[in-house]
Amino acid sequence: MEDYKGKVAVITGGANGIGFGIALALGRKGCNVVITDINVKAGKAAEEALHGEGIKSLFIEHDISQEEHWDSVIETIKKEFTEIRYLFNNAGVLNRAVPLKKMTMGDWQWVMNVNFWGTFLGLKKFTELMEEQAVNGQIITTASTAAVAPFSNWTAYSVSKAAVVRLVESYQAEANLAKNKKVKYSVILPGVVETNIFNSELVRPAEYSSSDVKRKEIAAKRAGSSEGDTAGKITVELAVERILKQIDYGYTYIYTHRDLTTTLILEQTNAMLLNKEPVDQLIVDYAYYAKKLQR
Repeated sequence: MEDYKGKVAVITGGANGIGFGIALALGRKGCNVVITDINVKAGKAAEEALHGEGIKSLFIEHDISQEEHWDSVIETIKKEFTEIRYLFNNAGVLNRAVPLKKMTMGDWQWVMNVNFWGTFLGLKKFTELMEEQAVNGQIITTASTAAVAPFSNWTAYSVSKAAVVRLVESYQAEANLAKNKKVKYSVILPGVVETNIFNSELVRPAEYSSSDVKRKEIAAKRAGSSEGDTAGKITVELAVERILKQIDYGYTYIYTHRDLTTTLILEQTNAMLLNKEPVDQLIVDYAYYAKKLQR
């Protein structure tokens, strides 16, 4: 079991959702936490909430798609802490549902710059940092169950997260090849969790704007509600509990919805081996939970 007491964890996208849930859970275990986020108002509120729990924490404004922001974040952290044991490479965005043929270059550039290039920069910068430390480190990257198979209307998100999974695997594979145990790499493949990710458009930079997208807040479906249950939605607290337990076990692949993700992996593998039609998660996910709710 991991002993987090007195150690330092950096959590990107830590102002809310899974990121904040991890920060809170680790802080309660005695960990010092640094949360970064592009949303300054939410980040400061999260920092205050952590301080209210007696957790040593620091908030830093951070656009993960910008390399200079990563350099600035690391320099700020170094002034406060000597060693970083964990990076939760968690920040990401989700575009509004739109058919592939209607997606703009702005849609693609925004999602890929944040979800892929931002994640890559986290892996690159913190691998370099951790390899120079006296102690070993661990980078836990958030991908998605959407990485397993195509997801109609959320193609950019699905593609970006599939690339993230392969990127993390490649870092671990090359570390294994070099017999380098300085940094351990893990990837989280969450299903639907009660977060604010469906409102990512509210912080979409102007350079990636799309006239087809209305910047209007979407009310989240709650876990445990009839609407939430149709998508298998779970609370952040339950998701974080499952994530940390699997980190304790030393797993490389970490799941919040193991039953659904396993089904998707098997169905997509079967489709590839038998040259069948690819699995569409827009259909499979809802059908899976509809069937489950009938039992």
